[in-house]
Amino acid sequence: MPEPLISILLPYRDAEPWLRECLDSIAAQNMQQFEVLMVNDGSKDHSPHIARDFAALDMRFVALENPQSGLVAANRYGLNQASGTLITRMDADDLMPPGKLELLSSPLLQAGKGHVSTGHVRYFPREELGIGTLHYEQWLNERCQNNDHWKWIWRECVIPSPCWMAYREDLLELYAFEHDIYPDDYELMFRFYRAGFVVLPVNQLCHLWRQHKLRMSRQHEGFKTEAFMRMKLERLYESFDMAARKLYLLGHGKKAKMLVQFLPQGQNFQWFSERPKAAGNEIMGYRIYSVNELKFSADALIISTLSTYENHDHLYQSIMDQGFEWNRTMLRWC
Repeated sequence: MPEPLISILLPYRDAEPWLRECLDSIAAQNMQQFEVLMVNDGSKDHSPHIARDFAALDMRFVALENPQSGLVAANRYGLNQASGTLITRMDADDLMPPGKLELLSSPLLQAGKGHVSTGHVRYFPREELGIGTLHYEQWLNERCQNNDHWKWIWRECVIPSPCWMAYREDLLELYAFEHDIYPDDYELMFRFYRAGFVVLPVNQLCHLWRQHKLRMSRQHEGFKTEAFMRMKLERLYESFDMAARKLYLLGHGKKAKMLVQFLPQGQNFQWFSERPKAAGNEIMGYRIYSVNELKFSADALIISTLSTYENHDHLYQSIMDQGFEWNRTMLRWC
């Protein structure tokens, strides 16, 4: 079969320190049938000159200007200009291993529409990484190994924004990037999930993810914990008839308290704790019940905010033994 054209959406803003190395890594791909839509999102440094230089030397690299403003708008414009059968994303400060396009496109071409492929990621430079970043890297790669991405969709973005590939027609049908919603990558994953897409995991390294203090995910308000919480709540009320549900919250840490603050006015719930000493106390004016008092009913919905750094498998198993099911009557938010 002839290689399909792959369109790579590459928005950038003030990426001068990294852009040339990023573009070099794309040019070195094993698959050569690609186009790179380099969308400048208001850069004030020399990165647009780098993009235009690449475009002048290689017709596969196309230098564009974002007619609006923001990351989502830049991706939207790139998608509208794309000619490829398949679409993938790239961040201007990251690197592509030489086989990335081949690894992600191969399972998609065999499976057809209704699928999204992803692979392993590795953060660099390693000396800059904190425990949380290393844990997230391991967690993402475990999702590929276990092929259980959607099981964890309510906890965190299960597929990294610069390491997925899908059919262009699918993205258009899902209205990808149509709305300026942050965190944009997580919002797109919910679109895949709710549309019933099947994830095709590639258990090989597909993306090198650079960490630095100026990275957008560390600077933009749309990638703070509050934005994740609000977006998940919007998806919750789209996915479940909450008026017909008994809402139970499990855990009373920082994220649980934030969730309570963001719940719509008038939303009733019961608050449970896994810690025996907390039962009977009040937090934010709400009584805390022991998890042992939590009883199954078909109209119940548990949102667990228990820490990811503690092993709660035994507790979760005892809850599921009552009849609760992941993503149906129990959601893991942390």
